Amino acid sequence: MEEKDIAINGIKLHVADWPGEGTPILCLPGLTANCRYMDNIGERLSPQFRVIAVDFRGRGDSDKTPNGYHFAQHASDIIGLLDTLSLDKVILLGHSYGAAISSYIASQNPDRVHRVILVDGGGGGPKVDYEDLLNNIEPMITRLATKYGSAEAYFEEMKNMYEGEWSKHTEAYLKHDIGTNEDGTSSPKLTKERALQDLYSLKEFDPYHAWTNIQAPSLFLWASGNFLGKPSLSKKEPTKLIAAVIPICQWVEVKDTNHATILLGDNSATTNAIKAFLEDPSPKHSIGRMKRSTYRSLAKRTLG
Repeated sequence: MEEKDIAINGIKLHVADWPGEGTPILCLPGLTANCRYMDNIGERLSPQFRVIAVDFRGRGDSDKTPNGYHFAQHASDIIGLLDTLSLDKVILLGHSYGAAISSYIASQNPDRVHRVILVDGGGGGPKVDYEDLLNNIEPMITRLATKYGSAEAYFEEMKNMYEGEWSKHTEAYLKHDIGTNEDGTSSPKLTKERALQDLYSLKEFDPYHAWTNIQAPSLFLWASGNFLGKPSLSKKEPTKLIAAVIPICQWVEVKDTNHATILLGDNSATTNAIKAFLEDPSPKHSIGRMKRSTYRSLAKRTLG
């Protein structure tokens, strides 16, 4: 894997790049994550596939701009990245917040997207209860505004947070996450204020329009396990609604994983599902119990 900086849109984006063949897989991380969150995916899919993971602006080693913390700006940055890397088409793999950006990019730029993989996310819009969502991810947000005595102290607190779920990939992601303040203390490189700007920008996201306008064959991966001591971050039926309104979309439950371990864990089920999807020449829609028209009507009322 090679890490490098790419100049786009007047800023620098940092990427991790695993070599491989065929259409590249471009990985977009979650709200408070960074490119190293995708190490497990990159290691397992390369060299069969080329895998590229990106630090959104404000994260990791990408530029910390004073503004631009909005899902549409991140999408523009990603299109700029594709242009600079001379990538005509990619497979978009987005996790959580990155899945929403993937949905938006795929709906707005269908000619640049070969397939879409949404990992335990992809929603948004004005009807989401953002305060409830923040409550569910409170430890991840709080850490962004905390000063730690050292990087080692930060890692110890994170190990407690990820009790029973720690892996070498979790450690690599968090090492890329932590920075040093002027007073010698340590804090995550992403600030709480910028993360919240990004999150609340999703109030302007039109999920129903995005999902129904995704032309590329898609895969939705759902993690059913508890996360941070609470039930699964994404609920089963709403994720099935997403998969139902995307014109061509398979829905797969990745058992024995949660919102983090679906990517960071040692379970191979995630990459097995991705490989099966990418190797299928003509994937079909997988929602069968309820008619798609019923799902679409329900989704428009509840999510759109």
